[in-house]
Amino acid sequence: MSPGTRTGEGVYVGYAPEVALPDLLQLFSASKKTGVLQITTATDVGAIYLDEGRVRFAVVNGDETVPPEKAFYRILVWDKGTFDLLPEAIREFPNEIQSSVEGLLMEGMRQLDEIRRLGDALPPLKSKVSVARPLDKPLRDASPEELDVIQLALNHDTLADMMSFSGKPDPEVTEVVATLLEKGYLRRN
Repeated sequence: MSPGTRTGEGVYVGYAPEVALPDLLQLFSASKKTGVLQITTATDVGAIYLDEGRVRFAVVNGDETVPPEKAFYRILVWDKGTFDLLPEAIREFPNEIQSSVEGLLMEGMRQLDEIRRLGDALPPLKSKVSVARPLDKPLRDASPEELDVIQLALNHDTLADMMSFSGKPDPEVTEVVATLLEKGYLRRN
């Protein structure tokens, strides 16, 4: 089946490398599509709920504890996998996304650029990050932002979980994680 093929059931299916997700979202926004855009990779499943082309909600792997904007930005960077536009799912959303598709795409690309700028200083999202033991540097030398991220590392195993449960945007969290790794407060496992 070619990218963006419409099946007999009224569902669009395709392969993500052939159709960039931002382009697909702009197309669905312009054509005012309603339904659930499901993106499936080798390790993750994301769902973006559309209502007449507007993004209402997003979730990765069914985990609705992650704010929908963060879930949307995580899905946006996936470059391999398949997508399906499934029929509308009637449901209530705990925190509906208010931004326009264009605003979400611009912010998502900005966040991706900031995270990519860190390069090798940042471990992969699914890698385990923990507080260094023994902790050679005194905690009193850490800034309040650094202490917040150290607490995230104590409460969560992976970089992705730390980012998910922080109230801060992902680029801010990753910047502090990279700094704490360099200073020796955190370590990659």
